[in-house]
Amino acid sequence: MRFDDGVREGDAISPFYDSMIAKLIVHGDTREQALARLDEALAHTHIVGLATNVQFLRHVVRSPSFAQANLDTRPDPARRGRAVPAGERGPAPAAVAAVAQALLRERASQGGRPRSAAATAGARTVLVVRRFEFDFDGAGRAS
Repeated sequence: MRFDDGVREGDAISPFYDSMIAKLIVHGDTREQALARLDEALAHTHIVGLATNVQFLRHVVRSPSFAQANLDTRPDPARRGRAVPAGERGPAPAAVAAVAQALLRERASQGGRPRSAAATAGARTVLVVRRFEFDFDGAGRAS
């Protein structure tokens, strides 16, 4: 597996630029093996802060027509407006929104800063790991 990208924190991507800012490359001895590796790599791809097509790509990779290289680029009127079937999107957007809301509330209750400037003077940067658990209508926990 190889991941190629050319964008770093602070870079700006013009709307006139190619929308492919990164690519994931896999290889296998057979198409079936390569597709399995691609699906696994996509399953472990987590990008925060911008919209991606990772779920759409997983849907495509798992489709029988893609697996059999029986492809057609013409639009399918039956799928118009549905890049990924609703049942396959998962609860991730709701979880991200809930965590963001909880952190914003916490920050607001602390005057906009987690610690005072005096408390952080000369302090080292410390990584803080937080855990949030969700139960989506009994469908299982996500954290």
